Amino acid sequence: MNTKAGFLKYVLNPFEYIAGLRALLIGLTGMALSIALGVIFDARFDGVLNLHFTEDSTFYQVVTDQCINYLSLCGVFYLLLSGLGARQTRFIDLAGTLLLAMAPVSILPIFNYNGILYQSSVQMIGQLQTPGSGKDVPAIVFVAGFCMLAVIAWTVALFYQSYKICSNFKGPKLIISFSAGLLLAIVISKYLINLISL
Repeated sequence: MNTKAGFLKYVLNPFEYIAGLRALLIGLTGMALSIALGVIFDARFDGVLNLHFTEDSTFYQVVTDQCINYLSLCGVFYLLLSGLGARQTRFIDLAGTLLLAMAPVSILPIFNYNGILYQSSVQMIGQLQTPGSGKDVPAIVFVAGFCMLAVIAWTVALFYQSYKICSNFKGPKLIISFSAGLLLAIVISKYLINLISL
């Protein structure tokens, strides 16, 4: 029982064991993996917590997406913490824990193996645009969708723990400021990526 609880604690809040430069290095490894898999399996992280499969994703696009996502998170959360009085926060700790928190999503591009999810999405859009056509949704879409939502939920939980441990905030101040910061980072990252893509 204790072993199971310890494992869950490690998975949901690894920052009690890993922080600073070590977290940054592990996070960089995760980001490198996400970029490689994004190019191989044609996936774009076009916004914080956003993932879309395409016909062809370039190295430049995937790298740009991930850099903007990461810098949006770091910038928004650090300015938020500084503005709310968390003066003791070290940028290296926030940068490291946030990068580590992004690691779980690095595996998600694999779900588009052989372009299956992209092709399924194109097929579904075609069915919706064609009156009288069937609305069959491939089972793989449901399975992949569930798995991806679970990983994204895990990532949000890690973002929360990163923010919590770096801020030392508690109660409503923690929840409200984290929620506002994450939403702002999502909007900024999406806007910047769309702007660059024009």
